Order: sequence, then structure tokens, then C-alpha cells
Amino acid sequence: MTRFVKIMLMASVGLWGVIGGLGNLMDYSAGVEQVGYVLSMEGAKDVAYASWRSIHSPLIAHLAFAVIYLSKLATGALCLYCSARLLKFRKADTATFQTEKSSGILGLGISITMLFLAFIVFAGLLFEYWRVPTFGMITHHYAFIYTMCLTAFLLFLERRDEQPA
Repeated sequence: MTRFVKIMLMASVGLWGVIGGLGNLMDYSAGVEQVGYVLSMEGAKDVAYASWRSIHSPLIAHLAFAVIYLSKLATGALCLYCSARLLKFRKADTATFQTEKSSGILGLGISITMLFLAFIVFAGLLFEYWRVPTFGMITHHYAFIYTMCLTAFLLFLERRDEQPA
């Protein structure tokens, strides 16, 4: 039974990554604008000691946004692939099934790392996006929720399975 749950979770995360990445691409201008806003520290402009950290480069905003949507797309592709492999090998021995989890582990790791670094470390800590009323905190809450969910899925996926009945 846990093998099917793992297959469904990987498919779900795969859809999350694909839908999220494609959504970012379809709303590219707004996404880059938002990343540029975070990097510019407009929301923390009243904090004089932090102004040296602000970045006003459109190129860096585009690169930072690319990291976000490419991470989601990579996670989507790797987790969907993992789901298909796990489905194919659902009746295999424990060692084989465990080996087939590697693309999902990598996919989850990519998004966990991106979410933590991009939203919590950089946007939150370095660029103090938490100071932006409402939207800054909402962004951080969702980044935390996604990070924790994906981490829980990773721990569950990594857990060794018994032989199928």
C-alpha cells in the first residue's frame, strides 16, 4: 500500500512542478517584476542599514526568476518520471524499488533547496522581503509550507519499503 502512496505523491509533486513552472513562464513579466521588486528592497527602503544589499539589475532579476521556474520544471519532470518508474516496478524487490526512487529524491531536493534558498534565505533574510505588508509574509508562508511538505514527502519516499505481498 505504501508503494502506491509514494507513486501518487511523486505524481502529485510532478504536477505541482509542471503547473507551477509553466504558470511562471506564462506570467513571465509579472514574475520578473516581482523578483526585481524583492531584489531592489523597495519594501525595506525605510531600513537604511540594509540598503547596500539592494540589487537593481534586470539581468539578475531574470536569472533569479529563471532559477525559480527551471527548478519547478526540473522537479516536475523528475518526479513524474519517478512516479512512472515506481509504477512500473511496484512489484519489484525492495532493492530495485528503492533504486527507482532516485529521480524523485533529486527532484524533491531541487525544489526544497530552491524554496529555502530563494525565498527564505535570499528574499527573507538578505533582502528583508518580510517587511512588505501582507504579500511578503504570504510569500514566506507559502515557501515554508511548500518546503515542509516536500521535505516530508522526501522523508517518506526515502523510507525503505518491504517486499510487496
